[in-house]
Amino acid sequence: MNPTLFANITIGLDFGTTYSGVAFTTSGIPHVPDATTHVSQWPGNKELMSGEKTPTLLQRGRANNWGRNWGAMVEPGMDASAWFKLKLEDGLETSEYDDPVLNDQICRGIFNLPTNRTAAEASEEFLRRVYRHAWQRLRHVTQGAIDRLPVTINVTVPAVWKEPTQALTERIVRAAGFGQRNGDQVVIIPEPVAAAVWVFKNRGRDLAVSDAFVICDIGGGTIDVASFYVRQIYPRPGIVQLGASRAGKCGTTAVDSRFYQLMERRFPEVFRAQPLDVRGPGSPLMRSFHQCIEDFRESHRPCREYRFEFPMTVPDANPLYYDTQESQIILYKEDVLELLNPIVQSTRELLYSQEAFVASSCSGRKHLFLVGGGACIPYINQSIEKESDGVNVEVPTQPYHAVVLGAAMYGTENDHLTIHMCPQHVGFACTRTYDAQRDGQAERGLVNPRLDYFTQSTIADGVASWSLTKASLSLLFFSFIFFSFLSVCCSCFLLYDC
Repeated sequence: MNPTLFANITIGLDFGTTYSGVAFTTSGIPHVPDATTHVSQWPGNKELMSGEKTPTLLQRGRANNWGRNWGAMVEPGMDASAWFKLKLEDGLETSEYDDPVLNDQICRGIFNLPTNRTAAEASEEFLRRVYRHAWQRLRHVTQGAIDRLPVTINVTVPAVWKEPTQALTERIVRAAGFGQRNGDQVVIIPEPVAAAVWVFKNRGRDLAVSDAFVICDIGGGTIDVASFYVRQIYPRPGIVQLGASRAGKCGTTAVDSRFYQLMERRFPEVFRAQPLDVRGPGSPLMRSFHQCIEDFRESHRPCREYRFEFPMTVPDANPLYYDTQESQIILYKEDVLELLNPIVQSTRELLYSQEAFVASSCSGRKHLFLVGGGACIPYINQSIEKESDGVNVEVPTQPYHAVVLGAAMYGTENDHLTIHMCPQHVGFACTRTYDAQRDGQAERGLVNPRLDYFTQSTIADGVASWSLTKASLSLLFFSFIFFSFLSVCCSCFLLYDC
C-alpha cells in the first residue's frame, strides 16, 4: 500500500490588516510527526513582529513599483504601503458596527499605495512573498512531502465580508501562488469560526455538554463574533454554531484612526503635512503609540502624561499637547480613554448580537473567549469583563494565534465543529420543467428551453435547484457534502453557490 495514501497537509492562511501568519497541520506523512504548528521564522527584524506573525507591509519602490522589503523587513521610517486589506471592500456594503472614523481614514487614504496601484495588487504581491517564504519552510518541515501531496489552504476572512470580497480574496490568494496545482483546494472560512476550532481543541476540557461559548476576535481591521454550543463530549467532541457571525470594521486600526484624527485636530495642517513614512502605519511614532496602548491601565493617574517623540514645526504650539524643546507629542489619560472606549463599545454591541442565540440554546455555563491581537490590550479585556456578569471571560494563551492555528485545523481530524453555518446559498444544476418566472432571469440560450416529447411540457438545462440557504444549519450541511461528492463523480451535476 502507498504509505502516503492517507497523508495530508492543511495550511491555514491568516491575511491580516496589520499582521499576517501561516500555520499548517500534517497527518499521516512518513517520518513527519502529526502536528499543528505555525510558521515562526520570518525574514526581517524580529522586534517588529507580533506573536511571530509578520507585519502586513510592502516597501514602496521606484517607478510606481514595490521595493524588495516586505513584512518585518520594512524598518520604521521606510516608505511602505499598509492596511491595504481594508481597501478590498471598496464600494461594497458596510456593517452597522463599522467605526465611522476608521471608514473616514479609509476614504481619505492611509494606505500609501503607489500611483495607479490597487489594494488587490498590493495584497497579491504581499501574499506572493508570504507564499514563497512559507512554502520553503513547509518544504523543509515536511521533508519535501508538500511538493508531492495535494494541499488544502484554508483562508480566513472577516465575517462581515460579502461573497464578492470573498471571491476576490480567493482569486488573489491563487494568483499569489497558493492552490495553483492540480488537487489543491482553497477554502474561505470566517475568522471567528477558525478561532472556535482552535479554542475548543485547547480549552474543551473546561467545557461541558450544553455549555455555550462566544468567540470575540479583536483583530486589526475588524472585530468578529460568533457563538457556539457544546453538543457532545463523548465519544467524539462536537460543537455547533449558533446563529450567524457578526463583524464590523472597528478593530485596533480604529484606535490608530482616532489617534490620527486627534492629531489633526490639535495640530491642523501641520501633522497631516508630515510624510507618511514618519506618521503612517509602521512608523516610529505609531510603534511608540502602540506600546502606550498596550501598557495603558485604567488605574493610571489622571494627570499622567504619555509622550511620543515626533519632530515637527508647530506655530504657537500649545505646551499641554506639544513639547517644542523635546519635540514630543503629549497625551493624557482622558485622551487614551477617548481613543479606546469606542472600540470597547463596538465590542459590547457585537457581543449583544449573540445574546439571543446563546440564551435560546444554552442550558449550561456561558463562556467568552477573547482572541486576536486586540485581546492583548489589558484595558479592553478588563472593560469587557466588567460587564459580563455570569459569563466566564478568558483570554487564551497566545490569542493572536487562535485564528491561524484554527484555520490549519479546520477540516482535519482535530476539527470538532460538527455543524457549521452555511456561508452561502448552495444548489446544483439540473434539467427540469421550465418556469419562466423562476428561470427566466438567465439567457434562453444558456438554459435551452425546449419541448419534452414524453411529458409535452417545456424543460430547460442548467436550472438551479437550491438545497441550502445561507446561514442554514443541521442535516442540510451533510446534503452539501453529498452533492459535492456527486459533482465530482457525476458529470451531470454542477454545484452553484452565491
